[in-house]
Amino acid sequence: MTSEEQDAAYLALPKGLSYKQAAEALGTSMTTIGRIRKRLGIVRERPWKIPDETLKEIDELLKDGESIASIAEIVGWSKSAVRANFPGRGWTPAQKSAHMVKQRQANRRLY
Repeated sequence: MTSEEQDAAYLALPKGLSYKQAAEALGTSMTTIGRIRKRLGIVRERPWKIPDETLKEIDELLKDGESIASIAEIVGWSKSAVRANFPGRGWTPAQKSAHMVKQRQANRRLY
């Protein structure tokens, strides 16, 4: 199939198909579906979009020194979703290490 034929065949498919479903319908690979979509200017939407009010809450929690993991638990979103919206704003390796040391010390006192 030529590029134009692939594009036309893709556009004829029902809306909302996954890459895998579209590839099976056209008898091609998911990589080819990705190329077709790129050529047509169809961008893949993010599967999640954190609401603006939650982003503000996350920003405040980061300013207060909370970790990405604890923020994700507080706001009910995944760590990767939080991290994607605030790149470079998590704890440094030194901060993570210091936190782990404090946790271990606290756990030892419990037992």
